[in-house]
Order: sequence, then C-alpha cells, then structure tokens
Amino acid sequence: MTTSAAAFTDEPRDLRDEDAFDVAALHDWLSHRVEGLGDAPPAVKQFGGGASNLTYLLRYPSRDLVLRRPPAGQKAASAHDMRREHRVQAALGPVYPYVPAMVAFCDDPAVLGADFYVMERVEGTILRGKLPSGLSVSASQARELGLRAVDSLIELHQVDAAAAGLGDLGKGLGYVGR
Repeated sequence: MTTSAAAFTDEPRDLRDEDAFDVAALHDWLSHRVEGLGDAPPAVKQFGGGASNLTYLLRYPSRDLVLRRPPAGQKAASAHDMRREHRVQAALGPVYPYVPAMVAFCDDPAVLGADFYVMERVEGTILRGKLPSGLSVSASQARELGLRAVDSLIELHQVDAAAAGLGDLGKGLGYVGR
C-alpha cells in the first residue's frame, strides 16, 4: 500500500446547517451522565459517510465520543430506531470485540428533538466501494483484506443472540419457516 492509513479513515467535517443541533443542551445532558467531560461543550464535527442516520464527532479535551441520531423530518417509525441500534450494540459489546462501548442513550426529545445515543470513538478503517485516489493495493493485499472482513462477519454471526440478550430480535424461524 502506498498511502498512509489516514487515507482510509473518515475525517469529520464542519456541521451541515440542516444537521446542526443545540450543543449546549447536549453537553448539559451528557455531563450529568458521564464523568470527566469538563465544563465546556465539545467541539462538534460531522461524519459525511453513512447511509441513513447522522453521525457526529464530539471532541472533548479528555476524550472523543460519537453521537448517532436520525435526520430531521418525517420518517417511517422503524426506519431510525435509535433505541434498537443502541441496544444491539450494547448487547454485542461483551461478546464481539469490534463494537464501540455505548456511553448513553437519550429518548427525551427536549434535548435534541429526537432519540440519540453516544458511544466511544473507535479509530479504524471504513471500507468503501472505492479506494481513495492514490492508494495502491496488490492482489494479495486485497485478498487478505477480504478474508479478514469475511472472518469478522463469521465471528459476528457466531454470536449466540439469545445468550447476548438479543433473542427477541427478528422474526424467528427464518424466511422459509414462516
């Protein structure tokens, strides 16, 4: 590979105006639930990737956190279920090592106008459909990357959902059985 690892990471950008929120209200809510954040609100940036929910970097002097919330406007009731997303990741955390630690969940619309959750930031590579320009990956490196991704998915699918507290998710029996 000829490009640094930084080329693989999503770098957050300034908030889009339509996705901005009351940072002081968030800080007030979060500082009552998380120790050591300090008195000043975080610097907030927005990750541009992602398909449906909005993802923000909350940069505090002591640590970086990530906030996830649905976009503003009308949406299908189950399309942006932050409680479910938080619950699944919180349950997977102890049994699957690639899930960030969940920090807090909020269902009070007075804070940001929608449900949201906050998690630890995990630095790493986000695989996309196209490699960044200037990045060269050999056939053997691409094969190894693909095998590692598949191994991670196998590990995830070997999690005992019931033992992880997620046995009630889904419709059971499988498509053919229904």
